[in-house]
Amino acid sequence: MTNLILESVWKRFGSFEALKNVNLDLPSGKMITFLGPSGSGKSTLFRLVAGLDSASEGVVCFDDTDVTHMPAHKRNVGMVFQNYALFPHLNVWENISYGLMLQKRSKAERRARAEELLELIKLPHIADRSLNQLSGGQRQRVAIARALAMEPRLFLLDEPLSALDAKLREHMQNELCDLQQKLGITTIVVTHDQREAMTMSDVVVVIDHGEIQQVGTPLDIYRKPATPFVADFVGTSTLLEGIARQDGTFEFEGRMLNVGSGAEVARDHMPSLLCLRPEQMSLQASGDDKGRSLPVEIRMIRDLGAEVEVTATFGNHEFLIKEPSGGALSYREGDQMDLLLPDTAHMMRA
Repeated sequence: MTNLILESVWKRFGSFEALKNVNLDLPSGKMITFLGPSGSGKSTLFRLVAGLDSASEGVVCFDDTDVTHMPAHKRNVGMVFQNYALFPHLNVWENISYGLMLQKRSKAERRARAEELLELIKLPHIADRSLNQLSGGQRQRVAIARALAMEPRLFLLDEPLSALDAKLREHMQNELCDLQQKLGITTIVVTHDQREAMTMSDVVVVIDHGEIQQVGTPLDIYRKPATPFVADFVGTSTLLEGIARQDGTFEFEGRMLNVGSGAEVARDHMPSLLCLRPEQMSLQASGDDKGRSLPVEIRMIRDLGAEVEVTATFGNHEFLIKEPSGGALSYREGDQMDLLLPDTAHMMRA
């Protein structure tokens, strides 16, 4: 198991800064996700860790070993790419054991290692098949087995599931998690899929415009986003701008709402953002709300089967509310209702 450390890492392409002062200390033996939109810098960070690119500034370490200027073939990392990069002229076991062949291992040893890994990825008895006899999911597993054949220090996967259909993608997410837990290898997955990151990861690294926005568990990322970008990119949220007070109230549009903890924000009377997730809010007729409601108008209702999505407005502010489906709704589009807010909601600096 390997601990990955990056200290003050920058990557420039001419005048363009693809990565800006990246500092990370990532635990060993965990499933880690680099999450961000296209162009955020996550694949550039992946390439620096793999040794496919070099940092313009800073240090990259595997445990106590400085690998900043070490070429990729000496870092002992296993890599899986979006297009799998398998050799079409080789059969399955030859693909898996290709790196071992370069090390001049015997054919019997290579074959045994390939069959051991095929058992691990739950594809026994296909060692002699050609690649054109395999489905997309099977090719993905063969690429994973090839990356693991050399017993790498780090296992790196760049958008590994994006070419698969939705059902197979979800199945492979579970398979990858099971495999990582069995091997205990430090694994880094690059993805722009928030659901994939939230369901697979022990640690999520959120990146935007080359900067680390937040590092944390999936639950922390979702419940306590550090920046407006994280709140908006991971899941759905409504952000209200107001003033935080240390007595736990939040001043918004002339109203004092009892919905947060001022201790989460540095100073009293600081301009702050209140982060509201759709499942935290509900709709009710006017009543005693203890300072936790806003009068809203129902603009749109969508019944999605398992849940109902409701869009409601308060002045120029729009709220998305998710409620469990089942039974008749007590409101219709155009109705005036009270939007009940949670008694504790996450606040961040504006």
